[in-house]
Amino acid sequence: MRVTFTTVKTQMHGDVEAWRVEGVLEQDDGTRVPYFHLMPLDTMEWRAAEYGIDPADTATLLDIVLAEPHLSEEDWAAGHQLHDAPDIDTARADHLARCTRAKLRHRISTRGAGHPCRRVATESPLHPEAIELKRQLVAHTRIAHAHARETAAPPDRIAALRAAVARHGRGVGE
Repeated sequence: MRVTFTTVKTQMHGDVEAWRVEGVLEQDDGTRVPYFHLMPLDTMEWRAAEYGIDPADTATLLDIVLAEPHLSEEDWAAGHQLHDAPDIDTARADHLARCTRAKLRHRISTRGAGHPCRRVATESPLHPEAIELKRQLVAHTRIAHAHARETAAPPDRIAALRAAVARHGRGVGE
């Protein structure tokens, strides 16, 4: 499959202003299907905050936000997620690897003069204070997820076995 981007515009999605990225999905058999996805205008700002990416690195941020809609279940299952990674460096490395696989698999190009998606890179808000505040929100969420994992009671194996026996009738020989 090959993803080709043709148009980028903004539109309201409910009460959120969003980028509408349009293009064509070309299947391996040559079939061409129109394609679009929406993402909030501040998506690149969020990725900079979430993964500790320099907001000036708009090429990397653009790669991420254009590849994410094409991540498969297998891509998401590989490596750590933002909220379970031991640190942001690991989360970033694993997410960049996922996005790179999707870009290669779908032959997604985000470079070149006149590329329609350059608008996303040049016009997305990347305000330093907003990024810092979002980074703090991500840090608090990561702490909450870690706490929930640490305090979750291990499953009661014996209770689960009793329930399974009860569902299937009484024990053998009764």
